[in-house]
Amino acid sequence: MQKEDILFYLLDLYILVSFLKMRKVSKQVEVETKVGMRFKWIIPVVLLAVGVIGIFRYQSTFGIVQALVLAVMAYLYYGMRSGLCKDGIVQMGRLIAYSKVENLDVDENDCCVKFSRKKAPVAVYYDYDQLNDVRMYLTKHAGVNLIKKKK
Repeated sequence: MQKEDILFYLLDLYILVSFLKMRKVSKQVEVETKVGMRFKWIIPVVLLAVGVIGIFRYQSTFGIVQALVLAVMAYLYYGMRSGLCKDGIVQMGRLIAYSKVENLDVDENDCCVKFSRKKAPVAVYYDYDQLNDVRMYLTKHAGVNLIKKKK
């Protein structure tokens, strides 16, 4: 085994652990965004394609291990979700706690939840038919009143 192989194995291990943590956080999502899910398959397909190419290019244990690792990464990535959970807002496996969110609002025109984190604007997009559920969920769990008053 060469030094470069060991370096790749360590890098693979680091990425796999990161993906596992992200997948665990994704399982907390209760109100999942539907927007963007149509093309979610692209990255897993690319990972699998690179793995298959690696098997033929590196016809050794290294190529097989890399292909298996990429297949596991593709599976983990495909299971990641974005949306709302009791603890905060999840974006592809990354949890942003409600306590770290500023200027939280539901934008009817863009069909999204807009907020600031560390002074950077962030948006999580939803289908129009989900906005009422999103507003109710945020009112209940985030502690802000986003329910529209009837005029």
